[in-house]
Order: sequence, then C-alpha cells, then structure tokens
Amino acid sequence: MTEQPHTGRAAIVTGGSRGIGKAIALTLSRQGADVALAARTAGELDETAAAIAEETGRRIRGVAADVTDPSAIRSALHTAFAEFGRLDILVACAGGGIVGGNLDVPDTAWEEQFRLKLLGYIRAARDAVPYMRRSGGGAIVLIGGGSAHDPSTRLAIASVMNAGLLAFTKTLADEVAADGIRIVMVNPGLTETGLIDDMAQQNERLRGIPAAEAAAEMRAPNPLGRVTMPADVAELVAFLASDRAAMVTGTSIDIDAGARRGLA
Repeated sequence: MTEQPHTGRAAIVTGGSRGIGKAIALTLSRQGADVALAARTAGELDETAAAIAEETGRRIRGVAADVTDPSAIRSALHTAFAEFGRLDILVACAGGGIVGGNLDVPDTAWEEQFRLKLLGYIRAARDAVPYMRRSGGGAIVLIGGGSAHDPSTRLAIASVMNAGLLAFTKTLADEVAADGIRIVMVNPGLTETGLIDDMAQQNERLRGIPAAEAAAEMRAPNPLGRVTMPADVAELVAFLASDRAAMVTGTSIDIDAGARRGLA
C-alpha cells in the first residue's frame, strides 16, 4: 500500500469539532496523521474525536480549549506535542460569521471576533512555532474567508479580520522560513455548514429578509453548479500541509467555485 502523505505526522486543528474543522481533522487522519482537536464544547469534541479514531485507527485527542484565552491555546499545543511527541501541522479554523456593516455591529462583536479570529489565530500560530522547530519544520494553515480580498459591507468584521490575517500570513512566512515552517491562508467561499443558516437568521433580524430566502440566495448555483462542501476545503488543506506543496508559503488560496471576480 502506498504510504499516505501525512504518515508519521502530528497535527492540531482548532475549531475541530464541527464543520470545516472536523472535515480537515478527518482528512488529515485518513492520510496518516495523528490529530488533536481543540474546541470549546467538550461533549461534542469527544464525540467527534471518538468517531474519527474509530474510522481511521489513528490517535485522536480532543482538547477542550477556548482559543480566545491565550493560556488555553498554549495548553492545547503543549497537550498535542506531549501526546504525539511532535507537532508538524497547525490548522486554525475557529471562527464565526457576524452579519452587519461597520455602523451596525457593536463594539462587543468586534472585540469578540478580534480575540477569536485574528488574535486567536496569531497566538496559535506563534505558539506553535517552537514545537515545529523541535519537530524539524511544519506547516501552518489559517482558514480565513473570501472577504479577505473582497470586502463586504454585510460582513464588515470578517472583511477586516481576514485582511489582517493575509498580512500576518505573509509576514510570519518570512520569519519562519529558515526553520522549514510554511504558512498559508485558505479562503473558503460560502461552505455548506451550519454557518449559512446562522447567517440567514441574522439577515432576517437585521435586514428583514426571510431566513429561508437569505439561505437560498447564499446557496444559489455558482459556475460549478454546487455549494462548496467542508470536504472540498479539507482536501485543499491536506495538500497544502503536505510535502507536495513544499514551495507554497506566504500566500493565500481561494476555494470559492470561482466566485471572486478580482484579479489581485
């Protein structure tokens, strides 16, 4: 049997108990990696970890952690390294979608998303570097969003946070390249997770658009004829974290069925 691309490697996926994070953890595990899942909800986390372990036969560890808490991030990374003896891959995937423009969204929402998405990702990546150095290198993949390149008035917070992550990706890549560590940002378009329905409910409250109508609009056919699935994103992430993408770093890649129209 051909060896899988991540055999002998260890990964940690934040936001790994559901949606895109869960799909990424499953795909990495199927491709030979031992995986730690970090998320806030312990019950759901343990259920996901057990299911992946049963299917793949790999070592899967659930770590209850709130990524807005810097000590929790450090503890999760330490647990993963202690469990597996190495750390080769970090996928930062925690986050949510807040609908609203700059004038609509209160400071509390900005502060929450800053701690969760921007600062949470930065801390996780920064704190993973020493473990990856001890492991001989590694790959960091940040799950952002299409608003990084296409700012949206309806998604003002996400647009700002994802644009910041683009700059972080490029600057960190330069700092850790000599250590054999790569960093890439992946920007999914609308993906079939519970987030679509959650955002549809927010649209109903803020814009008066019936939730079913808003959800249908978001799921409207694109040139490829279907909505992006978590497994689609997971396959891309697994590739970028592998040696097959050895020369890919300091950049971002969209996976949005061609939705973005800009050239830059």
